[in-house]
Amino acid sequence: MLDPAAPDSPALRTLQAIQLLTDALDRMHSDLTRRMEMHTSDLRALRMLAIREQQGTAVTPHAIAEHLGITTAAATSLIDRLVRDRFVQRARHPEDGRSRIITLTPKARQHFFAHFSRHLSVMQELIGATDTTELNSIAGFLEALSERIADPDSGRSATPDPDAGQAASAHSSSHPGSRPEPSTQPRISKDSPSS
Repeated sequence: MLDPAAPDSPALRTLQAIQLLTDALDRMHSDLTRRMEMHTSDLRALRMLAIREQQGTAVTPHAIAEHLGITTAAATSLIDRLVRDRFVQRARHPEDGRSRIITLTPKARQHFFAHFSRHLSVMQELIGATDTTELNSIAGFLEALSERIADPDSGRSATPDPDAGQAASAHSSSHPGSRPEPSTQPRISKDSPSS
């Protein structure tokens, strides 16, 4: 077992690298919020929608409220604002006709990509200079870390699978500009109840 407190420990270096990445992403999102002239919560909602779309998961207003830690009423106001600005649209829920799902519009992708392209090119450059085997290990670790952080009580005995990142690529970043192939039938996750 590695001692994360040891000064030269790979575990300590990894934890510090995660802190640096988190800080860099915070600054990147603040910069995007300023340049796109959007509310922070609006940008977070767009990012959530892009990620859930990549996962093939339908997003309801209730799921947005839970993700952002706001009330359903506040989420409704946020969605109304994004619909008015033509960044999202409401569609009929595939399993519950009384509910709606929220999806990104082409305008949201174009607008986000125009501002995100500089950051994306930096990521692509670094990815292109990294060995494929190493990229798969990094992707597998980051995927496992993301799952553990989102749900700390799940998979405590699991270990990251180095091959889990096989499908990862520069265009599967967590942003609307990645233009993933849309799923023909979005799935409804347990954390995305109808509303």
